[in-house]
Amino acid sequence: MQNSKYIKTKTDQTVFDLAIQEYGNANAIFQLLADNSSLLIDAIQPVNTNVLISLNFKAAKENFDEAKPEVRKTTKDGEYALENQNIFDICLQEFGTIEAIFDFMTANNIEGLNYGLIANARYKLPVNAKTDNLIKTQYTNAGIKVVTGIGSNYRITEENVIRKTEEGTIRIIE
Repeated sequence: MQNSKYIKTKTDQTVFDLAIQEYGNANAIFQLLADNSSLLIDAIQPVNTNVLISLNFKAAKENFDEAKPEVRKTTKDGEYALENQNIFDICLQEFGTIEAIFDFMTANNIEGLNYGLIANARYKLPVNAKTDNLIKTQYTNAGIKVVTGIGSNYRITEENVIRKTEEGTIRIIE
């Protein structure tokens, strides 16, 4: 490929690390994934993997505001995490896109992309996060809770119900 170069991955690098290292912006993960079908979005890359870097691609400049995102002022000011749910799952489920991940991380004082959510803990949902209403509505209407950590999604039915307990936690009855 013209106007490109290859680099080799180092120990414990993720696709997000590579995007920041090579393009200075985590939004470049989409370019990396498009150019490199062997990259894994949710895992550490194998050491010494060849990664194609486009020299023509310029990632959009990120604007990190020091202020915390405002939390939605509704009766649902947060979302309870399910067991094995990660920050990507919550963003896809609640915003319809993983582009909301940095706003979500800021709102909840999460410092790393590999942060493990605590099952049954409630996390704040920032108002100004990017949202894809079409995808969000599809998950909501189908009653799907995204949980990639167990290999399948929860579908909310009469047989599989999420209930809030008096302590404010949730449990799944299967």
